[in-house]
Amino acid sequence: MKKYILLTFILWQTAYVFGQTSQWGPWTSVSCYKGIQYSIMNLGFNKSTNSYWWNVRWKNNYSKTVSFDGEVIIGGENSIHGGWGALQPGGTQTYTSVPYKSSSTNFTVRVTKVCFAERYGGCSTNIEGYPNYAECDNGTPNYKINPKKTANNPQNGPSTTAGKGSPNNPGSGSAPASSQNPIYNNTPTVSLPTYTPPVASTNNNQGAVNTQRKIEAINQLGQQTIDLISSIQADAQRRKEQKRIEAQNAAVESQKKAERRVTTLKDPKFFETYCDFIVANVEAIGFSYAKISKYTEDSKGKTATIDFANNVQATIRHMLLSDGDMLYTLDFTANNQVYGNHLANSQLFDFLKQFHFYEYDGYTNYSSSSYTTNNITNYSYRFSDLFRLEKSQPFTNLYLQGYKTENYSGAASEINKYKTSSLDEISKLLKSDKAVAMSYTIASKYEELKDYDNAVRYYTINYYNTPEEKRNYWLADKIADLYYNKEKLDKKDSAAVWLARTLKLMENDPKNKLDIGKGESNWFDSKYTTLLYNYGNSVRKTDGKLAVETYLKAVRNGYTGAYTAAGVIYELGEGGVEKDWKQAQAYYEKDAEKKGAKAMYYLGQLYEKGGPNLEKDENKAEKWFKKACKADKQYCK
Repeated sequence: MKKYILLTFILWQTAYVFGQTSQWGPWTSVSCYKGIQYSIMNLGFNKSTNSYWWNVRWKNNYSKTVSFDGEVIIGGENSIHGGWGALQPGGTQTYTSVPYKSSSTNFTVRVTKVCFAERYGGCSTNIEGYPNYAECDNGTPNYKINPKKTANNPQNGPSTTAGKGSPNNPGSGSAPASSQNPIYNNTPTVSLPTYTPPVASTNNNQGAVNTQRKIEAINQLGQQTIDLISSIQADAQRRKEQKRIEAQNAAVESQKKAERRVTTLKDPKFFETYCDFIVANVEAIGFSYAKISKYTEDSKGKTATIDFANNVQATIRHMLLSDGDMLYTLDFTANNQVYGNHLANSQLFDFLKQFHFYEYDGYTNYSSSSYTTNNITNYSYRFSDLFRLEKSQPFTNLYLQGYKTENYSGAASEINKYKTSSLDEISKLLKSDKAVAMSYTIASKYEELKDYDNAVRYYTINYYNTPEEKRNYWLADKIADLYYNKEKLDKKDSAAVWLARTLKLMENDPKNKLDIGKGESNWFDSKYTTLLYNYGNSVRKTDGKLAVETYLKAVRNGYTGAYTAAGVIYELGEGGVEKDWKQAQAYYEKDAEKKGAKAMYYLGQLYEKGGPNLEKDENKAEKWFKKACKADKQYCK
């Protein structure tokens, strides 16, 4: 029979106090095995898993390596358990953040199969030369080496201590040992029939002795079988529970990721409700609405800046990230510390701090800072992640009912007012004698209104009316982007002209120095590399050779994906370049060496079809398709 050591601990607090730091309890010796010590930590309730988390750690104070099985039971629920491996003398081992559904602060620790061997599982009850499982001790290992295969394994009764625990403040006391507490064991009971011998003849004492020995051997084998089956069942139960917890956590994470990928930009009422929500709540804390001072939108995001009384501003941003996730951010600014503190200490800020994607301890979606411009100190407060705010009841109510006051006619109407005022402002500027001088402001207004033809027209006027020695790359880049972007003008020929100008201005920029050939060492190099790639894309149809040269320059600056772009030109024979599948293969392989999944997939296609100066090879095709699939699931055939 296995030996069980049941240990219960006393922790003084009984309620979880928000904001306190969880601490480890004191090291306490196991009552039977004095060289094994434990320490417990209660982490309290975790919202993301809807469970109570505990930690346990063990220490080996023996002079020999020891292994054992340990379990922590909370309110009758078994979760921290299993073999703890072999602990070297003085060694410790920790099992962290294990969830329980039970809110009980009573816990029991069970230690079994204590073994003094160099590896876990190195003890046996009957194998010759193996150490037997240990007996109780006073800090010195107490075990025997099996002299023969039928060595007996003495059995001791359990020793237990009883107590109670609360989060954050483990107690240091332990109750005396008692034999009255029940042994907790959720392992199914296995029963085997016991062999009953026939009555021995009084005239054959030696036969009776032999028979008795056989009975003892059979019963011992039966007990060993029970132990083995129980151990297998317990291990299976542990694995099943672990898989259940992992599946549950994975389901929660998958659901959250799916929610984050829902694009809300196509629903104008969604963004409008965000504006209504902020206006309603900022007015509720004493700052009246003034106007929407800026509004922009495109296929990748919407931004609105809302002005309130006392120079308080709120900027709402909804952005579609490159990986398909939606990100919702909110920035507040005030140029007076009193008003800033009033915002920071408001119920609105406390409410917003609840809504973020990550649930681990210590994470917050909120930060604050200050900066000085023109001798005016501004106080900034940022919420970088407002995940699931739309599921809150206040937001839902506003989505259904809207929000209007005498000064605020609702977000949709206020945004239209901003657009109308922008058109009026443009009209006034165009009629004035300052139209050329104000051409950049006019262009910006047109861009906000998504009138990209007029935007690029007035940006260009501003560019050519700026003295050549004062022209900046960022204005040329702005014009190039309007021409290059598919969702704006999508005119690659014009984009190529302005990208070339932008690159030249960057190469000669007096304030920034390019570091070509050493990777994207800073934002300026990174921007330059992106523009090189865009320039190559803009000229590939008309000048394939120039495109390849540009792509290779981007590679030297750290973007190996440009190898694949160069390979496509040779595969398709674009821009006057003759088809050369060997050269395409070489460029694809260079990108594939850097884990480029698209390059791997294109290699598979080359070998699958075969073509100019490259033979078809189905084995190589299959190899590259598998590599591409492993690197990125979107390339799985």
